[in-house]
Amino acid sequence: MIFKKKFVALALSSLVLGGCFSDDDNLNLSAGDVFLLTDANQLASLNRDNPSQLRTSTQLSGFMSSGEVAIGMDFRPFNGKLYVVTKDASDVGRAYTVNTSTGALTFIATLVADPADDSPGNAAYATLLGDNFGVDFNPAADALRVVSDAGQNLRIFLDNDRRATKTAGQTITDLEINGGPANAETTGAAYTNSFDGTSGTRLFDIDTVNSRLVQQNANPGTLTDIAPLGVSATAVNGFDIDPETNVGYALLTVGASKGLYTVRIPDAAETLPIATNAAALLGNVNISGNVIGLALELNKNPTVVGLNGTLTAPTLFSFTLRTPNTISTPVAVTGLAAGDQLLGIDVRPATGELYGFVRNGTNGKLYTINPDTGASTLKSSLSNANTAGAALVFDAAKVYSIDFNPAADRLRLVSSGNGDGENYRINVDTGATIVERDQTAAPGGDPAGGDLRSDAGAPTPAAVDFSVTQIAYTRNFSSTIRPAPSTRMFDIDSVNSTLLQQLPPNTGLLRQIGAVGGGGLNNFAGFDVVGGDDGARVIAGRIGTTGPYSLFDINLSTGAAMPAGALIGAGATNQIGGGTGPADLRDLAIIYNQQ
Repeated sequence: MIFKKKFVALALSSLVLGGCFSDDDNLNLSAGDVFLLTDANQLASLNRDNPSQLRTSTQLSGFMSSGEVAIGMDFRPFNGKLYVVTKDASDVGRAYTVNTSTGALTFIATLVADPADDSPGNAAYATLLGDNFGVDFNPAADALRVVSDAGQNLRIFLDNDRRATKTAGQTITDLEINGGPANAETTGAAYTNSFDGTSGTRLFDIDTVNSRLVQQNANPGTLTDIAPLGVSATAVNGFDIDPETNVGYALLTVGASKGLYTVRIPDAAETLPIATNAAALLGNVNISGNVIGLALELNKNPTVVGLNGTLTAPTLFSFTLRTPNTISTPVAVTGLAAGDQLLGIDVRPATGELYGFVRNGTNGKLYTINPDTGASTLKSSLSNANTAGAALVFDAAKVYSIDFNPAADRLRLVSSGNGDGENYRINVDTGATIVERDQTAAPGGDPAGGDLRSDAGAPTPAAVDFSVTQIAYTRNFSSTIRPAPSTRMFDIDSVNSTLLQQLPPNTGLLRQIGAVGGGGLNNFAGFDVVGGDDGARVIAGRIGTTGPYSLFDINLSTGAAMPAGALIGAGATNQIGGGTGPADLRDLAIIYNQQ
């Protein structure tokens, strides 16, 4: 790959607000949800729904060296702080945190070569190389990625809070950027799933020379062509990806205008490259000078809500993905009617509300529940939408599981059973319930060791035991920016401790993915997926029928499970609530709403 050196003069003028706004006009506005950084060391903010209005502007202060300039920034999912990377006249790199209100910098470290750097074929880090840089945190590794138009590809550790063997500023020089479109220059970089506790992420770059979106295999530096932007961008002034919706946002210079664009990030299973243009203009940004960084504010990280207790005395508690062994004080669920039994919970992506499925006798109802207080409100009573007046019978001997289809905004409800596992699709606003075909294995399919789906002939129940007790959909988000997400439905078979895919969900046909865990897990009490790029895929499981459950991250391609929160820190475990944690856990639901 050939990298063209560019000279970018540092803008010495102060930031100018566009339209009728002056530097004084925005002093009373709160900060926006998008932060911009200029090479004149100015930090500004705007809202993505109104990019033409800058809301705040401040000058960075507190540099360690005169002549030091910022080259990029990003919010760190681990602690929510905004980090700025700089270089001085000698190309020495430094890292700071910044107060987004005042612009005051706090020095973190000078970048130095990591003595453990054993990347083949590259000299150890000495200085920053290039004129245009992309800066973004890897949320899974908690390391800062810096790429440049000179092909430099760095991995930077910023403290030893999570790694006792690392010192702040230690930098690994990974392999130079290579492959991808001819003569590519990567000047914008962004990871998916930027939230604390994610176990999976992908790195995307913007190639300025070819105006294309590319994916980078992070450490080897290899690029894969993804899609045309659809605009001829002469500069990428910043790039970031919303961790909840997987929508990319880029500040691009096209012609004489700077604009905020959405960038469509493909699903992991899509065939590449994609012919459809990836970028779409949201609006022009009225800012002078050379913008060299964009970062989406990270408001919060996912919270896991657990349903515990007896059927008639349920409680809710919560914890973070990073620290499942530390849970909140449980609160009682109140507002249920006499005879109500709360069986399962899930978050509705369209509204962000927590829903609960209740059985009363053989009837079904839905409640919304305040996860902080436990107060519940009746939403609807379930009725048969197939046959008016026909009863829906919810058997007390069965286990029921719910999960929202984020694309259809319908609630999926299934039951345990062998050959008679019920399969419902519910309009939660009205309670109208479509009775779908029971969950089945096609002839020749065996949940204990075979493919459950047959494309030939009508499906019939297989003469084998299987019982679905937990379900989850992927792509659990709702967005007004991007189309309804492509989603898949997965099931946990508790008889054989296997991960299944229900494909298609309405037919009830099941296909085996693989054994869950391999460590003897045989009792499950929760399954949920969160993150725009399915960054957390968690199950609660245990061996046997007593004691607390543990939190695991499950591989949706293989079924393999590993303890969630691999970097949770010394002394922490993945046991929910620790050794004396909840032993009557019934379900889990993850709340994640950035807006």
